[in-house]
Amino acid sequence: MMHVMAALHLPWSRKLTENAARSDLVSKFTCIMNEGHEKGDGTVLDSAVAIDFVLHCPDGSKKNRHESRAAFTAMRNALSDFTLRCDPVLVDGNLLSARTIMEGRFTKTFNMEPMGQAQPNDQPIHFETISIFRFDDQGLLAEEWAQSDNMTLMGQMGLLPPRQA
Repeated sequence: MMHVMAALHLPWSRKLTENAARSDLVSKFTCIMNEGHEKGDGTVLDSAVAIDFVLHCPDGSKKNRHESRAAFTAMRNALSDFTLRCDPVLVDGNLLSARTIMEGRFTKTFNMEPMGQAQPNDQPIHFETISIFRFDDQGLLAEEWAQSDNMTLMGQMGLLPPRQA
């Protein structure tokens, strides 16, 4: 038994532990994004996102977990065939970074601040964000710093004048 315990303290065992922690964090994040945001399972979000979650938006504003959830709900409700995928996903300790791609066809009214309400135009939507996520000591998603191209999204939704050639 002593030999097994000693083996657990070898340098490579720390790497195995770190890899397992990374894998757990990626699995939790994937569940939040796929089950919670893409499919709309609120129980996943309630159990995996901290009550005091803060989303740091590109314009410097902050949103709480309910406001962040509302943004995904608005996209999911407005886009038929809504899909969400994250690639690549990078992990460093309790921080995770991901490029998130949301796609679908704009077939239902979109109702979301700050863009307001937009009527569907039956056009394809391709929207990307790049974010850094922080998980707290309990393994809950606690913070997100997001960068997104809202102007392209607004153009795809017909909220901006057409581009001049």
